[in-house]
Amino acid sequence: MAGAFLLYSVLFLCAIAARTGTVANEQPQQQRRQVTFVNELPNAQIDLYWENHETGGRKFEGTIDPRGGFLRVDTYDGHEFSYEIESDGERHYFQPKGFAVLL
Repeated sequence: MAGAFLLYSVLFLCAIAARTGTVANEQPQQQRRQVTFVNELPNAQIDLYWENHETGGRKFEGTIDPRGGFLRVDTYDGHEFSYEIESDGERHYFQPKGFAVLL
């Protein structure tokens, strides 16, 4: 039980409830998704960003409150997101895949 608690305390975000659908003006292999990002940290807010590799920029998506706060984002397969936690000072990168992603 303590190991499971430690594992969950290390998980910063959980992307769940992805919904897919084909977008008419996009390439057939690119799927639109709605992803819900959940912050499992006990005391820290997370600022979520979409990494735009075409421009090299970063787009602010929103702030997620601690202890189960969530943010729904419309996105596409292959998009990369990032967040930084002040306490560790590192930027964390990830790509939501499938219907549930644990980070």
